Amino acid sequence: MDIVDDTNVLDSREVVDVEQHRPPDKQLCQIDWKKCIFCQQTTQDSLQCPAETKRKNAGAGYVTVAQNIEQFKQIGCLPVSIDVASLAHPDGLLESFKRQSAKWHKVCCSKFSNLKLQRAKKRRYSDDTNEAGGSGGKVTRSSSVAPGAETGNSCFFCGTGPESGDLRKASMFRLHRRVKQCAELLGDSLLLAKLSAGDMMAQDAIYHVKCLSLLYRKAERCKADDITDNRDARIHGIVLAELVTYIEDSRAECYDMPLVLKLADLAKMYTSRLNQLGVDATGKVQTTRLKHRLLGQFPDMEAHKHGRDVLLAFNEGIGLALKTAYDNDFDDDGIILAKAARIVRKDMFSKTHSVFTGSFEGKCQQQSVPASLTTLVNMILGGPDIKTQSSNVCEAQAALTLAQLLHFNSTIRRRDGSSASYHTKSRETPLPIYTGLLVHAETRKRGLIDKLYDLGLSISYDRVLEISTDMGNRVCEQFERESLVCPVSLRKGIFTTSAVDNIDHNPTSTTSQGALHGTGISIFQHPTPECIGEDREISALNSTDSRRSKGISPLPESYTSVPPVILRDKEPVVPAMHASIDRECPMLLANVKQQYKWLEHAKLVCEEEGTGNEQNMTVSWAAYHASETDVPNTDAPVDISTLLPLFQEQSKSPAMIRHAMDIIQHAVDFLNPGQIPVIACDQPLYALAKTIQWNWQRHMETHMVYMDTIYEDMDPGHVTIWTIDMQTRAIDR
Repeated sequence: MDIVDDTNVLDSREVVDVEQHRPPDKQLCQIDWKKCIFCQQTTQDSLQCPAETKRKNAGAGYVTVAQNIEQFKQIGCLPVSIDVASLAHPDGLLESFKRQSAKWHKVCCSKFSNLKLQRAKKRRYSDDTNEAGGSGGKVTRSSSVAPGAETGNSCFFCGTGPESGDLRKASMFRLHRRVKQCAELLGDSLLLAKLSAGDMMAQDAIYHVKCLSLLYRKAERCKADDITDNRDARIHGIVLAELVTYIEDSRAECYDMPLVLKLADLAKMYTSRLNQLGVDATGKVQTTRLKHRLLGQFPDMEAHKHGRDVLLAFNEGIGLALKTAYDNDFDDDGIILAKAARIVRKDMFSKTHSVFTGSFEGKCQQQSVPASLTTLVNMILGGPDIKTQSSNVCEAQAALTLAQLLHFNSTIRRRDGSSASYHTKSRETPLPIYTGLLVHAETRKRGLIDKLYDLGLSISYDRVLEISTDMGNRVCEQFERESLVCPVSLRKGIFTTSAVDNIDHNPTSTTSQGALHGTGISIFQHPTPECIGEDREISALNSTDSRRSKGISPLPESYTSVPPVILRDKEPVVPAMHASIDRECPMLLANVKQQYKWLEHAKLVCEEEGTGNEQNMTVSWAAYHASETDVPNTDAPVDISTLLPLFQEQSKSPAMIRHAMDIIQHAVDFLNPGQIPVIACDQPLYALAKTIQWNWQRHMETHMVYMDTIYEDMDPGHVTIWTIDMQTRAIDR
């Protein structure tokens, strides 16, 4: 039984304190017409004034209230202690209310309703009848008191008095209905006996709030257990349907020979399929019950015992006729489709999952859709045969894709006259989120994302911007916490290198607004099978934060602000280095030999120019070495490369290069403490970086700066030898 949660124990319109609206005695003769005329108190409930209504018959609401007050006074059962004489006018209560524009709370006025007046008259008549006629007369069920219904000043549920807490009085009919639903769900016979004496309002029942809340929680737990049992029972039914389909297909294939099935084999297939759907059925499937369920599905099937095995066989004739009649009944097919849709939709809208937090977990696709929907899609794609379903591996991703799109585009009820589609964040599946983010990252085209959104394949463009903004703000917050700009893809404990270069963008189109001549900083990491590094923790998006910003937070000022620098000596003294190049080093000789092979290859290409044989021959240094490189080892970890946020300052300024060297040093100290920073630059920036390093030897002596570009106006052999040697020394240091 479903429990309708339409009662709130803390709602002032349903639960009224016994002494809450009783005015003090000194206010009986002094009425403040700006307040409620019944309680004379200022509460959170709004005041109602019939005289201020916009209807034509303004003030008509005073008539019923004035008449009911007079009748309550006549029978001596005023629900609230008020001085009617102080309210009355010589011409009557009605005239007094109209002249003073009387106001009241809805809760206070409901005590003088027609229903309350009828009940008061009935109780008054019953009391007068008992006093006049004694205990005689007809005894009815409403006049009798069930065991435990005589509460007095005690709680209706626990039977204790005010010493266990404040008592509240029942004042709404739906409270009685929900308490009765909970009692029937829990099977509480004592509480049902109390409720059989009449509704709680008629019994003037009072209760503790904690007792009522405890009753509601018990009923919810009982209901949750029933839902779990119903889910397992539904999956058992789905597996039985697949097993029946398998038997029908086997029977159709064996039309020219009798079909004999072993019950033990069917039970093993049944158990395996239950385990695949998430139901632990190991050792719990009863073969006898499974046999009776199969016999109930096939009227012409009989079970025969052969030793320890049970064999199932068909009687020809009746079963074929019933199957033919079933296939030709289209009405039953439509009803079956409607039932299947209702079952799946119930599971879809009852399933809740967390909102996207910035990353996809391992089994996020399977967890985002209910098992019944995935099973139905699998049965549509590969057939309902249990043997086919058990080995359906190729169509697993296709079924998950279709199931996620169905769940994403489903609606509880469609809006009349609406041409746009709406999606809630609580039912967003990983596939449309991934599709929207991927298309935005590759194309940056709003029209394409909106078209995919209209087709039901992706989230909207506004949702993509919201997610990307939240992720950018999350990264900026992490930069602030770590006090440096270091992308989260970089790991700790890995040898780290870097490079600084100029970024030039000079558009040539007629619609261009300007050009960019900035600076870019790249950081590289080189993991090895022995040291793959330590992943850094990434904070998840806060899906519950309602204060979402539409703009990206700024980067730390220590990164964006380039401090001014003046070179004290533009031609500093180069410190002496006590080192020599070992030209007999085997690795150095091998690399020099490789460079001379490239020079010979380039010379050959130049000689073949114009003959038509140079089409498949590479000239550039990078293309030649890429073609000569062996197939890389797939087991080795891939290097990590990141580009830090760009600078608008030109790279040729000493301030920018000094700032870049400081940023790289902080990043290396954070990622791999104790390592010497290694910086690669082209020839102009290398010269500027070495000048800065020699000007500030005390602070920059730990940096390893080397040149990685070969210029044609220099001796190729000399430059090649120098570059390889510098790289080797950087790694050795």
